[in-house]
Amino acid sequence: YDKYIYIYYIPTTMFTLTSWVSFMLPPTCYPARTTLLVTVFLCQIGVFNAVIRDTPNKDGGLTALESWCLACIAFVFQALISYVIILAKLGCSKDKRGSKAEAEEIKMNNYL
Repeated sequence: YDKYIYIYYIPTTMFTLTSWVSFMLPPTCYPARTTLLVTVFLCQIGVFNAVIRDTPNKDGGLTALESWCLACIAFVFQALISYVIILAKLGCSKDKRGSKAEAEEIKMNNYL
């Protein structure tokens, strides 16, 4: 069983923890956060495919290792969705600030 710990459990844990590092990056650092999260997500999918291919499964259900990999994928996907929500909120706040600035500019132009 040591093989599974070193080949699957430890790397998937490290990938998941690495995806959480993206929360420390500034939200406006688009390329870094997106690249990190998408790369980790794709690596997790690759590991999950290897787990399905390489682990013995007698009854056709999910093994503990497959469940672990799915949980890690879910955590990485959650980090990706959280970043999308952050970007959406930043976009909305910029729109509100932009429309307020435009309204004040129109007022100033009307006075002139």
